Amino acid sequence: MKALIIFTALLALSVADVFDARDLKSTFGNIGQQANKGLTTYYLDQSGNDDAPNCGNSQTDLPCRTYAAVKSQFVYPRPIAPTAPALEDPEYIDKLVKYNEDLRIYNRDRDQYFEDVTIYIGSDLNLDENKYSRFDGLFDIDDHKSITIQRTGIYDLVLQDKTKPDTPIFDVKTGSLTISTLTIEHFESSSKTEKGIINFISEADDTIPAPALSITSVTFNQRDWKATLAGPFITFSSETATFTLTSSIFNRAKISSEGVTVKNTVGFTFSTNTFIDISGSAGTENLVHLIDVKPVGTYRLLTILENEFINIGKKGDVNDVLFIEQTGQQRPYATNDYTLNLNANKFIGSVAKRSGGLDFITNGYDLIVYRNIFFDNAGTQASDILVTGTNLNTFEYQFDGTRSTPAFPDRVSVKVGDQDVSYAIVNSDVEFTVLGRADSPLHSASNSYLTIGEALYKAKLGKLDDEIVIQLIPGKHTRDGWTTDRTELNIGRTTTLRSGVIIYNPQKVAIVGADTRPTIERNNTSTFALYVEKEGQLRLNNLQVTTSGIQFGSIFLNFNGEILTVDDVEFVSSDISSNLIQVSGFSEATITNSVFTNNIAQRLIQATVTRPNAKLVVSGNTFTNDAFLSSYTIQYAALQVELRETGDVKISDNTFKYLKAVQYGPIYLYGASSTVKVEHNTFEDNTRGVARAVYLNGIGLGRIEDIIYSNIIIKDSDTGAYTAVYVVDGEDYSYLIPEFINRRYVVKGTTPEGTIPEEVFASLPDAFNGVLEHSTAKLFIRIIGGTEGHETSSINKPLLNLEIVGVDHIEDKLAKGDDEPQFKYEEVLGVQLNASGSFVVGQYRSLDLKNLNITYTGPQTDFLIDAKEGAVLTVKNVIIDVPELDNSDDEDKQAYVGYVNLEGKNVASFTNVKFGALKLKNPLGEFNTGAAIVGRNVIGLSLIDTIFTDIVINNESLAVSAVRIGLIHAYTDHSSGVVSISNSIFEQADVKKNNKENKNAFEKELRTPAVYIWTELKADGTKDAQGTLSINNTKFTHLRGGAIRIRDIIAKIGASSRFSDNLPKFKNFKTLEWNIQVEGVSTLDAEEESFVEEGTKDKNSFSWILPSNKDITFKGTVAKNLGARLFTLPVLSKSSGKYNTDVGGAIVKIQGKRLYPLGDLKVEIFEEGKEEEAVALGVRQQYINDDYTHKQSRLYYVFPIAEDDKKKSWRVRLVYGLGKRTKDVKLKIK
Repeated sequence: MKALIIFTALLALSVADVFDARDLKSTFGNIGQQANKGLTTYYLDQSGNDDAPNCGNSQTDLPCRTYAAVKSQFVYPRPIAPTAPALEDPEYIDKLVKYNEDLRIYNRDRDQYFEDVTIYIGSDLNLDENKYSRFDGLFDIDDHKSITIQRTGIYDLVLQDKTKPDTPIFDVKTGSLTISTLTIEHFESSSKTEKGIINFISEADDTIPAPALSITSVTFNQRDWKATLAGPFITFSSETATFTLTSSIFNRAKISSEGVTVKNTVGFTFSTNTFIDISGSAGTENLVHLIDVKPVGTYRLLTILENEFINIGKKGDVNDVLFIEQTGQQRPYATNDYTLNLNANKFIGSVAKRSGGLDFITNGYDLIVYRNIFFDNAGTQASDILVTGTNLNTFEYQFDGTRSTPAFPDRVSVKVGDQDVSYAIVNSDVEFTVLGRADSPLHSASNSYLTIGEALYKAKLGKLDDEIVIQLIPGKHTRDGWTTDRTELNIGRTTTLRSGVIIYNPQKVAIVGADTRPTIERNNTSTFALYVEKEGQLRLNNLQVTTSGIQFGSIFLNFNGEILTVDDVEFVSSDISSNLIQVSGFSEATITNSVFTNNIAQRLIQATVTRPNAKLVVSGNTFTNDAFLSSYTIQYAALQVELRETGDVKISDNTFKYLKAVQYGPIYLYGASSTVKVEHNTFEDNTRGVARAVYLNGIGLGRIEDIIYSNIIIKDSDTGAYTAVYVVDGEDYSYLIPEFINRRYVVKGTTPEGTIPEEVFASLPDAFNGVLEHSTAKLFIRIIGGTEGHETSSINKPLLNLEIVGVDHIEDKLAKGDDEPQFKYEEVLGVQLNASGSFVVGQYRSLDLKNLNITYTGPQTDFLIDAKEGAVLTVKNVIIDVPELDNSDDEDKQAYVGYVNLEGKNVASFTNVKFGALKLKNPLGEFNTGAAIVGRNVIGLSLIDTIFTDIVINNESLAVSAVRIGLIHAYTDHSSGVVSISNSIFEQADVKKNNKENKNAFEKELRTPAVYIWTELKADGTKDAQGTLSINNTKFTHLRGGAIRIRDIIAKIGASSRFSDNLPKFKNFKTLEWNIQVEGVSTLDAEEESFVEEGTKDKNSFSWILPSNKDITFKGTVAKNLGARLFTLPVLSKSSGKYNTDVGGAIVKIQGKRLYPLGDLKVEIFEEGKEEEAVALGVRQQYINDDYTHKQSRLYYVFPIAEDDKKKSWRVRLVYGLGKRTKDVKLKIK
């Protein structure tokens, strides 16, 4: 059957009178595979197979590999029209019937032959790593058809000419071609060619009456952009075809001939294309060359629309960027028939031999240049536009909305014939004078304009380092000069082109008054609305702004740029329903020395801090109404600041007078923290609203008194109902913030920058002048360092909260070495404060001392700091000492009671504080003295990075006594009292005078340890809940009175703490080491490693913890000898006895090691075999006699027995801790 079909088909072809063998262009070996001719859709791919049956007929078939294989499936041969029979033919009727049938077949075949074809290229079977489908192949189009090339599916298609780079990818000889949404990648060729990658020469004929080349969204890439392109991108020459090139991109390349050539088209569309980084090789090349192109049909406007030419000729100049020439002859003095419309194109950074923009040879064409931008272009004959022609007598041109800033301002930008008409488009000025009226004698000046808007429009383009200065002459300015496409005066606006290039409109602008202050009078038609965005900067100076009482809604200044400076500007009688000034997104905004008078608005200034570390300064301004209780109102606040990010905000030296804010007050702050400062402002008789001065809402980190200080409140006229001065989150905080200058400076020498005379004082006592004694507000005093010390007497202001901070003074110095050149260095001078009296902290008040060196020269009977009940003390970065001792024999007169006294219910913290050497009076059992820091009924004490050195008791013990604190519950939350010590040092210098033998009698307790903490008894004499002691990473070294003593305390000592060499040095007990004594109902949680010297073998012997009763709890590794309360293990070597009738028994000598008569150490004596009848001898049974010296190696006890019993076989052993016993040894009594 198959053979029959093939034979029949061959027979039909052999007898057909329309057969033309030239038209049979099949590549198939089997002609039966051509049965599907006449389709309108085909598929091509790099992975295709031309020999596959029905290749490329559908998406389900294997695609073809070449265009030739697709082409062979078109309808062939071309149909030939049948000939009608002649009337005189005798067989006319029969032939007519056949003719009609042949005509029907002809019409059918003709429609198929000329039917449009769409070819889809690419598939998901041929994708590279970037999801591109690549196809290497050529398209020789000579088929009298309209061919459309598209990609298959969603993947990007790349057409390549890798195999034949010197041959056009698309060579269109007949018909039409439409390509879209693909990339053409051209490979380097060594053979120069005049044909483009796309070459089109098709003309109209009886088959295609209107041929066309349409290229849309096609990207042209050169594989190696450094190589020279051997031929053009596009060549088009047809007197009957139309040309369309839209939305296409020509990427960086080096051309050696025309880039795009279009000649003789009868219909032309050229829009939204991008040419970027294309350079010439010889300087004779034209990037785009249009020759005798015309609009479609009778249309008379030829438009080049919204194209971008970027960096053309930068790396090798071209002849022209856009070269348009009409070669015909124009009739003399006849009007032109056509107009070239250059509309909204961008020419950026071009370098050309003739023109960096448009080179137009006109014969019969006029020119309209509308909304184009020329920037940084250079051309030998014209930077931007060059117009020439054989006859320019009737040539008309129009420039509208076009701006240019050439690369070389001194060269011609626009040249028409021999005329320089650059003035029509050039924007090269940075200084302008705005006249405000046309009759000004200055109107003829080249840089003088009627309005601000005109000056901005004519300002130099680009990202400039210098300001664009617009001076307003004195008088009234009532027109703002908006541009046609904007409703505000815009600064900082940028335009990002399709190529990614940014066009900068004016970025840094200053609008200033010249001489006498000019007035900007805003109205409904000219609102003078300034809008600053992105990186824009604006400076306003010496202006007056008003609406003259006319109400409308427009903001005067909406700032979302980088830097704003408003200085010496008057805002008078503005009536607007929005904010007057609104700033946001800035890095720095400064509004200074300006006046806001009789304005009605929601807010006069609203500032929103949206960038970290943004800086806002509002200083030296006056916000006022002319009279008290005037009718001018502010809806929310005169100044409102919202902090969405932490910023440096300073509101200082302003006056707010007679304002009426409906909701908040003169100043409203939201989200304020310690980086916000409201200082040195005067608030006078402001009414209505919630606060007379400041309303804070959503306060963040920081203290309120660190935000608001040294402001003055005046209430002379306002005698109405009470209104809070300061409100924080809806609460009245007026009591906390003073109504006087509470930031003060103590200075010897140069006054610090930024201070005012009312703040500066010669001495610390003087700094309290004028302070209200009854004020609960905080007084902040800064003492400036220098070469001289500062002196102060006693500071006793019991009703003040006080902060005294030292400020380093830095001086530039010059120095010179012996063989070295002179050099500069900085000398940092701290603050030395010599105090001849005490700092008294009043009841429930606070004192902060920071960054000071304090030497106490006052009476030894007084403390340097005396904190009364409920006082809060904070000391940070301070050195505290007393003068060095002289050689006086009466050393007791030089002994002090201590540095700090906490009277009760106190909270105190010391951070990075060093307490210098101090000789303390012997407390003799008193708890209110005898340590550097003493306190009873204390709530909390914190020591961080604090050092206590050589603070010793003035007796034989030479014990270091640093802290003696009794704890109570906090009254607010009933939590236990707390002492926290971290990263600190308690030490005594290991020198000869501190290593003297302690001649006092052996003591069985730590009378004056370095740290003594206990829980106070309640008023009824019962015990309160235990306080807490926390110690971490702290060192206790060479402390002769012991390290720590606790009673009724829960103590936690971190393993990072260390105890070493804390020996009291008692005579005959020189190896005894005192670390911790635990008493009462206490808990000690500690680790053995804190007490054991590294490398010691007998670790148990170095765990020196002294308990006093069985109610103590041990935790941590120090509890490993559970049941032992004296963690020093004694060793019994031998014993002997001698009966003494005077004592009524035997005097028994115990010999061994570490025999310290402390705690529960006992001697048990029993008759051999009768252990259950053992007699225990404790501390009370020690035999004390001058002839019997107790030592750590021997102790003497009285054993009460009858003389007849001395002959018995006695045994002796030691008992320690909770029932721990040594091995027994023989005891022989003589």
